[in-house]
Amino acid sequence: MATISIGTNYGALLLGALCSSLLSGVLFMQCFIYGRMYRRDPVGMKIFIGLIWLLDTLHNVSVWAGLWSWFVVDFGAPERIDSIPKGIPLSVSVTGVLTLLVHGFFAYRIYNLLSKYRLLVTIPIVVLALLRVGFALTTAHLMLKDRSLAVFKDHHTWIFSLGLGLSSGVDILITITMMAILHGSRSSSLSLDTVIRSLILYTLENGALTTAATIVSMICWLVMDNLIFLALHFIIAKLYANSVLAMLNCRRALRRQSGSEHTDGGNDLALSPGGVVIFNKTKMHHHHPSHHKSHTAMEVNVERSVEFRVEA
Repeated sequence: MATISIGTNYGALLLGALCSSLLSGVLFMQCFIYGRMYRRDPVGMKIFIGLIWLLDTLHNVSVWAGLWSWFVVDFGAPERIDSIPKGIPLSVSVTGVLTLLVHGFFAYRIYNLLSKYRLLVTIPIVVLALLRVGFALTTAHLMLKDRSLAVFKDHHTWIFSLGLGLSSGVDILITITMMAILHGSRSSSLSLDTVIRSLILYTLENGALTTAATIVSMICWLVMDNLIFLALHFIIAKLYANSVLAMLNCRRALRRQSGSEHTDGGNDLALSPGGVVIFNKTKMHHHHPSHHKSHTAMEVNVERSVEFRVEA
C-alpha cells in the first residue's frame, strides 16, 4: 500500500472487531436463552448450538490475535499494515466453517419441509455451501503463504471474491426456497396467516442481512485499497451464527401468538426445532334422540388432523 490511511485501516479494523465482539455477546445471550427455554430439544440440536458457540469464541480469539499483532507488536510501524497476522487467516477459516454449518442447518430444514423435489432443491444448496467453505480455506492457506495483503490481492483476488459471492448466492437460494415453502403453508392454513407471515418476515430479514453483509464486504474488497472489507468480514460470522439462534428462539413467541389468536379449539400450533406443525381439529357431536328415559345420549368425537410443516 503506497499511502497508509489510519482511519480506513486501523480505525476500520478496530470498529469491526468491536462490533464483532458485541454481536458475539448477543449470541452468548441467545445461547443462554435457548438453553433455558428449550430444554426438551434433541441432544443433537444442543450439540450443534454448542459447536456454533465454540466456533464463535475461536473466531473472537483469532480476530483479536490479529489486531494484537497490528496494534501492539507492530506499533509505530504503519507500513506493517500490509502484513497478514496469523490470526486473520484463522478468522477467515472459522467464518467459512460457521457459514457451512448455518447453510447446512437451513438445507436440512428445507429437506424436511419439502415432500417433493427435496433432493433437487437441497443438493445445489449443499454443493454451493461446500464450494464456499473450500474457497474460504483456500483463502486462509494463501494468506498464510503470501503473508502480504498486496501480494494476495494481486494474485488471488478472484478466490476471496468467489467465496463471498457463493455465500451470498446460497443465502439468496435458501431465502427464496423458505419463503416459497412458507407461502404455500400460508395458503393451506388461513387461520394461522399472521403466524406464518411472521415466519416469512424472520426468514427475509435473516437472509437479507447476511446477504447484504457479504456483498458489501466483497464490493469493498474489489474497489477499495484499505481494510474496510476485513472489518465487515469480522461481522459476517456473527450474523450467520445469530441467524440460527434467532430462528430457534422465536418459537416460543410464535406459540404464544398462535395461542392468543386461536382460543376456540379450532387450530393448534406445535413448534419444534424442525418446524411448525399446524393441526386442524374438527369435532363432530352426534346425539341419539332419547325416546325413553333409560336411553343415554351418546357423543361421538371425531378428530381430523391435517399437518403442514413450515420452518420455525
